[in-house]
Amino acid sequence: MEDYDNGAVDGLAYPSDELFCNFLDGQASGSSAVQTDPPGFENFTPDFDGFFDFRLPSTGLHLVTEALKVSRTEAHTALFKAEVAEKELARLKEEAAANSLREKELAAKEARRAYRKGKREVADIMKNRFTEFSNEFGELSKTYKSVANYRKCRGAVGRLYLTQVPEYSYKKELAKQTRRMDRKANMVSMIPQIEGRIWDQWAPIPVSPDSEEVKL
Repeated sequence: MEDYDNGAVDGLAYPSDELFCNFLDGQASGSSAVQTDPPGFENFTPDFDGFFDFRLPSTGLHLVTEALKVSRTEAHTALFKAEVAEKELARLKEEAAANSLREKELAAKEARRAYRKGKREVADIMKNRFTEFSNEFGELSKTYKSVANYRKCRGAVGRLYLTQVPEYSYKKELAKQTRRMDRKANMVSMIPQIEGRIWDQWAPIPVSPDSEEVKL
């Protein structure tokens, strides 16, 4: 350790100022040819091991190396995190695209299913309406035919011929004709009802909400 006030460094004692003054005076008077060293320097053997501590540079180099290692490690860590984040972002984008495509496919599939369901419903309704229309129209045709047969003129000669039959009874014939007239009148009153039921077959066909959504 340096002790400049006491003239010593790391245990080495410096020559006193008196020795330096005598040495300088001797050099000035020309007597330095005999003695070139100041008095007392012949026994002065400095130890320079204390001045050169090689551990200090190696310690500094070690610190710099460690700092570089830490910096390199941090750089690799940051790069790794960036790569992981980039891969995660790419994965999320792929998942989003796949989910969007899957949703579109499901929506198209649901639309086709609803369309087929709507077609089946319409086909069933049309089939039922066709059957009902055929029945109603057949009944209407029979009713019109019955009314037409009643209104058709049978001819006076035929009626006169019936009066000549021994079993002919005017009262019986009148009662029979009255029953026929009542039955025909009932048929005539049924015609508007039958026609109304036929016109009901032309009403719009209701469809399911799924089919309406597909239509939109």
